[in-house]
Amino acid sequence: MAVLPFPARLSRGRGADARARCRRLPRDRPPLVREVRAGLRQRTASPPTSARGRRHLDEVFIKVGGELKYLWRAVDQDGNVLDILVRSRRDKTAAQRFFRRLPMTTRTAPRVVVTDKLRSHGAAHREVVPSVEHRSHKGLNNRAENSHRPTRQRGRAMRGLRSVGGARRFLSAFSGISPHFRPRRHPMTATDYRRNAPPLHRLEPDHRGRRPVCHPLSTKAGTPPHNALTHPYPAPHPTS
Repeated sequence: MAVLPFPARLSRGRGADARARCRRLPRDRPPLVREVRAGLRQRTASPPTSARGRRHLDEVFIKVGGELKYLWRAVDQDGNVLDILVRSRRDKTAAQRFFRRLPMTTRTAPRVVVTDKLRSHGAAHREVVPSVEHRSHKGLNNRAENSHRPTRQRGRAMRGLRSVGGARRFLSAFSGISPHFRPRRHPMTATDYRRNAPPLHRLEPDHRGRRPVCHPLSTKAGTPPHNALTHPYPAPHPTS
């Protein structure tokens, strides 16, 4: 029997060997990297049309490392997240910094800025972008308020965030990934929404009209595994 060449010491997935192996993955190949970078540059150079219209700004507190921080978020009129900022306060200084970041991110000047009745927004608006129309009303800012819901849900699942830098990196990526799994109803028809709905909403019901449900993670013996799709009631025994 031929003896295959076998290394004397296997790589444990750490150090230089692991980094060299990761560089050989398809995601790190030069053609793919060039294509992705070209798409990012094109998207950054030509911002969406909605970014030139109305922007909604709002802040919400999050827990980072056991401390309360404020997450500043700007969305456009369709609910797309334009920029985020994590600060320890929601005073005038934080609002001014957030107002100055937006033109650098979107490279356009908005037509209208909508905020809640926090006075820090008005003070920063008068000093940074006084030529832009400012609307301060609680009911008009629901677009930004609704954008906080996925972040809160994910934060509870992750049991909080550990550091400010980690929170910024995660929230910036999560803001772009989350809309793909949560299609918005207002910019699409009912047919398009059902076509783009999450897979669990498209499961066909059985002959009794019951849809499969997803069981949570459980460690008890005899319980279905995580994400096992079963029916809420057991099937009836066949009658003789």
